Amino acid sequence: IVYCNRGFEEITGFTRNEILHRNCRFLQGRNTDSEAVKTIRAAIVNRTVCRVTLLNYRRDGTPFYNDLLINPVSNDAGLVTHFIGIQNDVTEAVEASLRLKHSEEEYRGTFENAAIGIAHIGMDGRWLRVNKKTCEIVGYTHDELMQMTFQDITHPEDLNRDLNDFAKLKRGESSGYSMEKRYIHKLGHCVWIRLTLSLRREDDGQPRCAISLIEDISERKETERQLSESRNIISEVIENIEDAFISVDRDGIIRVANAAAVRMSGLN
Repeated sequence: IVYCNRGFEEITGFTRNEILHRNCRFLQGRNTDSEAVKTIRAAIVNRTVCRVTLLNYRRDGTPFYNDLLINPVSNDAGLVTHFIGIQNDVTEAVEASLRLKHSEEEYRGTFENAAIGIAHIGMDGRWLRVNKKTCEIVGYTHDELMQMTFQDITHPEDLNRDLNDFAKLKRGESSGYSMEKRYIHKLGHCVWIRLTLSLRREDDGQPRCAISLIEDISERKETERQLSESRNIISEVIENIEDAFISVDRDGIIRVANAAAVRMSGLN
C-alpha cells in the first residue's frame, strides 16, 4: 500500500502510518472467504479488474464486510504499474441479507416439514406453492399440482360453498374462513379435510395469494360415520323389540320410548 485516504482510515481504524508500506492482506482474518482472496490474487496476477465482497477486520478486531473494487493502472507504455482499490463498508447490508436468508430458510423448513398441508393459492385458484404434506393428502406430485387449481380436486358438492367464501375473501368482505370439505384424491376416493384459509396482500393492499392450512380429517369422519351407523342400528333394534324400552335423563324425563313402551302405556 503506497497511498490511502481518510475514508480508509475511518473504515479500518488504522492510522495512515500503520497502513502504508504494508500488504493489504493485513485486513484479512481466519474467517475471510478464501475464494474471494483467490479472486483478488488472480486479478493481480492477470492485471485485470475484479470486485469482491469479503470479510475484513478492523484494528480493534471487529469484523466488517468490505465491498472491494480493484482496478489496474497502466503507464504510457501500457504496463500495469500499480492497482487502485476502492472499498465500501457494506456490513449493514450484508448482515441484513444474511438475516433475511436465515429467516427464509427457517420458513422453508417449517413450510416443508409441517405436520399439516400448507399451500399458497393464486386468486384464480391455481396452486402456487405446496408442501409435502399437501401432496400426500391429495396423492398428486408437486409438479402435477402446479398445473391444477383447487377447483379441479374439490368435490362437486362442496365447490360452490368454497367458491362463495373465496369470493368474499377476495372482495375484502372477510379476513379468512374455515370449512370441512372433500378433495378428490388422485386415486379417485374422497379425502375429508379441514381447510383454514387467509389472504396475503401486497403492500398496496391488493390480494397477492391465499394461504391455506389443510388438515386431513378423513379418519375422524370415518369414526363419526361408524358411530352414527352404530346408533342407527341400536335405535332400530330398540324400536323393534317386543319388550318395552324407555330412557330417562337425570331429572327423570323420558327421552326415548320404543313402540312397545307406547303400546303398554297407552300414551302417545
